[in-house]
Amino acid sequence: MRCTRVMRTLSRCATAGTVSHSLEEISCSSGMMRNRTLAFVNVTTSDPMQGMLLEKRYRIRGKIAQGGMASVYEAFDERLERLVAVKIMRPEYATDAVFASRFMREARSTAALNHPHIVAVFDQGHHDNTMFLVMEKVDGTTLRGVLKQRVRLNLAEAIGVIEPVLAALAQAHERGIAHRDVKPENVLISSTGIVKVADFGLARAVESTHQLTSRNTLLGTVAYLAPEQITNAESDARSDVYAVGIMLYEMLTGVKPHQGSSAMQVAYQHVNSDVPPPSDVVAQLPPQFDELVAAATRRDRTQRLASAGVFLTALRQTRLALGITPLLVRAADEVNGATEATPPDPRSRESASGLPPAASGQQESAEPQEEQSTAPRNDPGQSRKAPSTGTSVMPPLGQQQLGGSLTGMHRGTAAPEIYQPPEMPSEPPPLASSAEGARQEKDKKRRLLMTALAAAVVLVLLAGGLLWWLGGRNDVTVPQFIGLDKTAAESVAKKADIKVSYGTSKFSDSVSENVVLEQKPGAKQRVGSGDTITLVLSGGPRVRSVPQVRGKTRDEATKLLEAEHFTPVVSEEESQDIPKDSAIHTDPGEGRKLNVDSQIRLVISKGRGSTQVPDVVGLSRADAVALLAEHGLKATFTEETTDNDPNSNARIDSVLRQQTAPNSTVEKGSEVVLVISGGPAQVQVPNVRGLDCAQARELLRGAGLKANCQGASRGKVFFQSPNAGSTAERKSSVALFTFPI
Repeated sequence: MRCTRVMRTLSRCATAGTVSHSLEEISCSSGMMRNRTLAFVNVTTSDPMQGMLLEKRYRIRGKIAQGGMASVYEAFDERLERLVAVKIMRPEYATDAVFASRFMREARSTAALNHPHIVAVFDQGHHDNTMFLVMEKVDGTTLRGVLKQRVRLNLAEAIGVIEPVLAALAQAHERGIAHRDVKPENVLISSTGIVKVADFGLARAVESTHQLTSRNTLLGTVAYLAPEQITNAESDARSDVYAVGIMLYEMLTGVKPHQGSSAMQVAYQHVNSDVPPPSDVVAQLPPQFDELVAAATRRDRTQRLASAGVFLTALRQTRLALGITPLLVRAADEVNGATEATPPDPRSRESASGLPPAASGQQESAEPQEEQSTAPRNDPGQSRKAPSTGTSVMPPLGQQQLGGSLTGMHRGTAAPEIYQPPEMPSEPPPLASSAEGARQEKDKKRRLLMTALAAAVVLVLLAGGLLWWLGGRNDVTVPQFIGLDKTAAESVAKKADIKVSYGTSKFSDSVSENVVLEQKPGAKQRVGSGDTITLVLSGGPRVRSVPQVRGKTRDEATKLLEAEHFTPVVSEEESQDIPKDSAIHTDPGEGRKLNVDSQIRLVISKGRGSTQVPDVVGLSRADAVALLAEHGLKATFTEETTDNDPNSNARIDSVLRQQTAPNSTVEKGSEVVLVISGGPAQVQVPNVRGLDCAQARELLRGAGLKANCQGASRGKVFFQSPNAGSTAERKSSVALFTFPI
């Protein structure tokens, strides 16, 4: 209830004209809808940012707009002497690490995009613990401003706005970036009619597994949210497609498809109700645009157009089929035009659809049409000027340009031939004799009888064929498959009782892989139940990235390369860390951009290779390790005393024997176990009296004993225990007592 009251208050304030800009951020938490942010700009309030110089370069002039977490100002770049727009994070969020991270992601995601219909990001920086972005400044208005003045656009104008929006989003989708907040407020229209998409502040890399928001939080504007954003707080390129479909509906009809007194009611309709056909509001709209809006706004995103690129292709094919030329909507005309707009009559016979007269169903005059012009006519009795509509004018297309009326186009009928009566003789023919006349009359009756019999046979055959056609054939209408992925297309075909076959796929830089690019027969045509139609799938973009294959098996690596339409050429090399028959690397390497069908060298491991074990018996521990390493082998050690071998003369710490026989062949990297001499278990204690501590320690170490010096550090040993000549356990300690010299 609190949310509903707040939303109604916002609505009343906006209606009264007291709110210049507003941003709604709706959250779903514990099953309850609540309004998190309502931001207002009071243009009469002084702003401390006015006149401030950021990073000794950007001079703030005035506020343009304010959003949920940042404000946008006009500024002058004193270094490059140009006007820019500066987005400054609001002070209360400056110390919030989550908001700061999101703010910086906006800079990185938008700066990575370079498209004429995307607002460019020039710079980012910090000022007094406040972060800001420097962006291209667009002189004009927003699509929301246009709709406030015009209520709705005709079909050609709507296409003129929506095509550049889709082109901009298509580039973002190709790079794995979804906008997530597509709405009229984020579509800018310049004074020259250029359309640009702004505010990728909620954008994220689609392939990233990291959630930008928590699972119970929903970011965006509720009127344009896709069902999956509301139910699961999930979004991808298809969520943007849904929002563009809602915008197209709104531009064509002047209203949003889902209405409600609260945000919760609108969100509920997104999840549970289909978007109605725009022609329910504007009757003149062609059914092809009902289908286009439906394909973009399907609640199940697996059935929706897969990306902005797919949407753009379908839109262009539709407008070309209808003969529609897009029109520019100029911001300057919209601002300077009438200040009050009256919603047009949805049933008006005026061509609100923006179609040529024949395509929109209007009656075409029998008189030749004159070309429209915005210039005054040279008529002394009449001077006309076209009203300022904020659009570029397209000359009307008559029925001749569309090939006749729509009915004639659909049925394929041709114009009837003009009947020419036979030429009459100038004089009557001579009269025949009565016998001859009787014979001629009999022949005439015979011919009439034969003609009647032939006609009866033909009628019987036609009737039989018609009965067979009506009784044995059940016609179905071919659905629209273009824009659906393979799985969705097969599901739709199954429901329509149509079989599917696939033609050779075609590469496309704008349509994702395995999305339907072409179909034959086309949508709305009639085929028999169980008939087969042919679909052509997109092979994806022609330029692909070399995939990562290191550590994959030979078969796995080959399939990864072939999936990207590369041709793998296998070679083999030894590897110390990659198992045999697994991929080491590719050449060119991972991430390189190459045309499809390029050859890629796939290097497969032969394993470590083999080597012969050298003879290291009798060598010291260090020398044995070095010799084994030269042969690509490793050494491990065990120690053994020589008490049981009184004849052994082996030095302590030398190799007594090796467990792998010399000259045997083993795999490189293998371990060779060496048995090291530890000397006898009991050793004779040498005499170290008279030596300093360091000398005594060295002598005892050579005998396999340790020294424990006590007394003066620089003295001489005057007593030792055990005594010299006695035996002691190897590695035991000998106590040494020193006396200062």
